[in-house]
Amino acid sequence: GAPPPLLSSSLKFVLADPPTACDSEEFIPVLSNIDQIDEHTIVVVVRGDCTFGEKAIEVHKAGALGVLFINNEDGNQHPSGPEAHDLNLAVSMIPMDDGHRLIEALKLTSLRNKDLRGRFVPINCGQTQNDDGSYCGPVRETDRKFISKLNYDGTLTSLGIGV
Repeated sequence: GAPPPLLSSSLKFVLADPPTACDSEEFIPVLSNIDQIDEHTIVVVVRGDCTFGEKAIEVHKAGALGVLFINNEDGNQHPSGPEAHDLNLAVSMIPMDDGHRLIEALKLTSLRNKDLRGRFVPINCGQTQNDDGSYCGPVRETDRKFISKLNYDGTLTSLGIGV
């Protein structure tokens, strides 16, 4: 896949329809909301029913910039997709708990006919502790500067409503 986009503007996040981007009876990739997707969109897809690669190919065909997989079990892992390794598509995965909060935020913004916008920041974790005591941090300098300016108190807020 492609590296995550390095943009100064925010990207639109859209939940796949169906959320797994697959038909749960036929186990084939399908994306019903392609009208909401363009080259400035990250499609949020729940893991399950089809392979990562099949889902990535479907998202790429819809014209999205990237895909953010939500794990369907505890923890996180690298989304493998050997059949889709040559796509020009940024790909990442987040843990199930974080994914559920993101889905709720996406649903809230959709109910209000708004877009959920944000940045796609690549994070790398290592065995060496960072200055702030963590083991993970943004890969690119521009993203480190962006993250350092955030004030995050642990509450995801969507249009003024805590999630």
